[in-house]
Amino acid sequence: MPASVIVSLNRNCSLGEPSPSDVTVAGPTGRDTLTGLTAGMHAGLRQLAAEGAPEEALVAQVRETDGARQALAFVFILERLARAGLLAYTLLVDGASLLSLMPIARGFHFASESVDGAAYVLSRFAYLHRDGGRLVLESPLARCVVVCHDARIAALLHRLSEPRSVETLASASPGLTPEALREVLGVLVAAGFADRAEEGGAVDEAVALRQWEFHDLLFHARSRLGRHDAPWGGTYRFRDQIPPLPALKARSGGELIPLARPDRATSSAHDRSFWEVLEARRSTRVHGDPPITSAQLGALLYRAARVCRVWDAEPAEQRLHQTSRRPYPGGGAVYELELYSVIDRCAGLSAGLYHYDPLDHGLERVSGPTQAVVALLEDAQRTSRMAASPQVLLIVAARFQRVSWKYTSMAYALILKDVGVLYQTLYLVATALGLAVCGLGIGDSDLFARAAGTDYYVESSVGELVLGSLPSSVTSADTVAE
Repeated sequence: MPASVIVSLNRNCSLGEPSPSDVTVAGPTGRDTLTGLTAGMHAGLRQLAAEGAPEEALVAQVRETDGARQALAFVFILERLARAGLLAYTLLVDGASLLSLMPIARGFHFASESVDGAAYVLSRFAYLHRDGGRLVLESPLARCVVVCHDARIAALLHRLSEPRSVETLASASPGLTPEALREVLGVLVAAGFADRAEEGGAVDEAVALRQWEFHDLLFHARSRLGRHDAPWGGTYRFRDQIPPLPALKARSGGELIPLARPDRATSSAHDRSFWEVLEARRSTRVHGDPPITSAQLGALLYRAARVCRVWDAEPAEQRLHQTSRRPYPGGGAVYELELYSVIDRCAGLSAGLYHYDPLDHGLERVSGPTQAVVALLEDAQRTSRMAASPQVLLIVAARFQRVSWKYTSMAYALILKDVGVLYQTLYLVATALGLAVCGLGIGDSDLFARAAGTDYYVESSVGELVLGSLPSSVTSADTVAE
């Protein structure tokens, strides 16, 4: 039996009939209201919402009921729904459903490439995972997902991890004829999940695509709109299921070391202009002697990261969890970021790991210079290419559920945006205070979780900066104006 394609409404789509002649089709990728419909068109749309049917059968049904002219109009209706991403396509071979292509964005066009005797390979951006009770193939290159209905498809995807021809695949794929394999491969290639391999097995990727790593492109596509159909924004998806985290992290019960609060009246008389501070900002990788003091560290943390005000939840005002105000901007006033100071040399503070209490403006000692704490300083020294250990390592950690309780599809991206604005705020305040600061591009979140005693999935590090006193003279080799 040759392959056939069943057309149906896409996943999470609904069919509404507000009047005898109108139908509304709505889904994550779009919404369309069809007016002036005939009885045959109504029947065809209901068939789409049920188990679906081949497009030719649907059109023939309308032709039989309403005539050739209405059948042609129904073809245009199907194309209209397809452009909006409201239709799904299931490939049947020998009467068995093998896979379904379900659009996740507007602009998807169902097609099949002609497959020849060349070798084919799974795209390096494709990934297979469980979604509820289904096995789903996805890729940031594609505007649809592939739902695998048959174990033979999963086995085929495994074999496509290396370039193989249809003939080679057929010999290793019992139950799938070469003709069926061509049908499946043609659909996967057209949708962007498989590639034609060149001589030697290489894939001829565009120059821009070659420079994307798998995780970067996936993160970009899934945390922005346009390449997925998942809910997004402030959906409060865990409301009535899980209590939200409070605005402030609970103290662990350790001693709180008060930090000096800067005198605004005295300091403002010596403040540099904003433009001077902005132009003077540099990443400085050499620290001076004597080292930074606890008063300087306190002034930095007070001006950049203290809590100015806390608001309790007020459902009547659509404030469903605690929020706060701080000197740097934070998405949704959630303020999920926590600051830790790893002290190596700081006048007034002994070596160790401290958590900053932004409400009471103090440092709570977490631990002394344990093996994990020393390793954090060593990692920072290597990453920053400093000749000596940094005087202070500032670690930015995130309480992830503060953000994911409210936001969908964009939670981690929002956290990274918050890290960026906190970096800039710390840079400018440190520059105004005459301190050496340098943001680091990477850090070990597992190591931080061990040092701080936090759960990696609840709170771990998302950013690091090294901090210290400015040396008496700084050369161009010691600073970077990035």
